[in-house]
Amino acid sequence: MAKPSRWAVAADYLVKTVIPIVVALIVAGTFRSCVHVGNWYKQTLDAPWQQGAEPFAVMKDSNGIVHFRGSIEHRANAAFADRLLQLPNEYRPAGFVNGAIVGSQSGVPSCALGIDKDGVVTISGCGSAYVWVDGFSYASKDSPIEP
Repeated sequence: MAKPSRWAVAADYLVKTVIPIVVALIVAGTFRSCVHVGNWYKQTLDAPWQQGAEPFAVMKDSNGIVHFRGSIEHRANAAFADRLLQLPNEYRPAGFVNGAIVGSQSGVPSCALGIDKDGVVTISGCGSAYVWVDGFSYASKDSPIEP
């Protein structure tokens, strides 16, 4: 089976994750209150991943939406289907979520980030060692907003 293009992965993420969350927030009347409140927590990464220039951190807002920010570096020549970390219980999704993130070679969504229900975060499909996770968001398992 042919590997989907990076644009197909990004479009799939937009349609399946971002748009339903925004629609649910608008319908619930909470869109304007969905701001990044609370603290960002820097995460410890699994080897061979290391923090980039802007450390990888997560934050959960008042609606239970988890937000990522920062950059990471891969310090080995690997297949890039590598485990990045396992999230603490309160940041885990109810089921598998995935989406496109940006690798350093192109500046456009060129990698896939996936999170399973146990909070294991993996990155795959990258052709670069430097990756940005800014803007990646999803509903946590205790969010009142269903994706």
